[in-house]
Amino acid sequence: MSAGQLWLGIATIIAVFAGPVFAVQVEKYLERNRAAENRKLDVFRRLMVTRAAPLNVNHIDALNLIEAEYDPRKASDKMVLDRWHEYWDHLNTRHGGTPAEETIWRDARASKMGDVLYEMSQYLDLGIDRSVLKRASYYPQYLETLEAENAAIRKALVEMYSRPLRVQIVEGDLAPRNPQQPGARPAS
Repeated sequence: MSAGQLWLGIATIIAVFAGPVFAVQVEKYLERNRAAENRKLDVFRRLMVTRAAPLNVNHIDALNLIEAEYDPRKASDKMVLDRWHEYWDHLNTRHGGTPAEETIWRDARASKMGDVLYEMSQYLDLGIDRSVLKRASYYPQYLETLEAENAAIRKALVEMYSRPLRVQIVEGDLAPRNPQQPGARPAS
C-alpha cells in the first residue's frame, strides 16, 4: 500500500465519521437562524396588527422585543435598531398641551412607527411599500370612544379616591321603623 492510498483511506474514515457530525451542526445552525427569523417576523406581525393602538399591551411588548431580537453588531439589524431608537426617543419626549401640538406629536409618532416597520419589512424581505406601512390600520371608532371613556372613568375614580374622605354626622332619631306601618314607631 502506497502512502497516497494510506492517506486516502484515512481521509475516507474521517469523512465517514465527521460527515454526519458536520451535517448535524449545519442543521442546528440553520434551525437557529430560522428560529431567529421567525421571532423577528412575529415581532413585525404584532406591531402591524397593533399599530393603530399604540397603548395596546401586545404593541408595547413587541416594541420591547425589538432590542432582544435584533443584534446591533449586524449591519442589517442595526438599521432596524436605529429606526427603533428614533421612535423610542420620540415616545419619550413631551408633546405639549395644546390640541395642535398633540396632533403634530401623534403624526410624528405614526411616521416614525412607519419607519420602524419599513426597516423591519426590508430586513425580512417582505416587499411592503413604505406608504402602506405609514398609513393607519383599521381601528373602529367605537374602540377609540371606548378607550377615551375608560380613560375618563379612570381619571374620575382617581380624583374621587385621592380626596380625603369626609363623613357628615347628622343628629336625629335613628330608631328602626315598624315595617307594617310606615312612619310608626315600635312600642316600648
